[in-house]
Amino acid sequence: MMEKDKKALNEYLSGTFRAAILSEDEKRAKKEALKKSLSEDLSSPGVFCRWLKDACEHRDGEELDNILLLGWIFELFDEETVTILEKISLENWVKANNLEDMVGLIERCGGPENVKILASMAVQKYPGHYLGEDDEHITRKAMWALHRLYKDKGKEDALEKIKELSKCGDSIAEGFAKHHLEKLGAE
Repeated sequence: MMEKDKKALNEYLSGTFRAAILSEDEKRAKKEALKKSLSEDLSSPGVFCRWLKDACEHRDGEELDNILLLGWIFELFDEETVTILEKISLENWVKANNLEDMVGLIERCGGPENVKILASMAVQKYPGHYLGEDDEHITRKAMWALHRLYKDKGKEDALEKIKELSKCGDSIAEGFAKHHLEKLGAE
């Protein structure tokens, strides 16, 4: 991602506070203007994925933040990009807000290991993140994702992971896991 791209994204985001008063046509026009002002066409196959891989390779949290924003704006996440996000989900250089977003992506689009990855995220400590405050949010979000994978998609392994987490030795994860077991009637 070049400086030109960062500037274009910042300009786009600076107007989002007015999004509630913009018409659908105006919102669409802003989005199209952002797309045209980027250095490469994100809709062409591989560009978004290449940008994502580059940010991950350089372990650049700020760059990843910008690229994920573009992914959300233009709905660019696919199986390959979510697989990349699964691979970095336990790394401390990823910003906490991105980890929380990644939980949702892994839940919705993750591969066969998504239950295992979400369970690992629930107990992972990210010491570089705001004195540990956001660990709880990530744990909570990961636990809800496991809950929905079991309840809505019938993934039995999600229930088994919640049961394991209820006895894992991490008081925060155990508390959330016990809460979900109770809600699921599976104590």
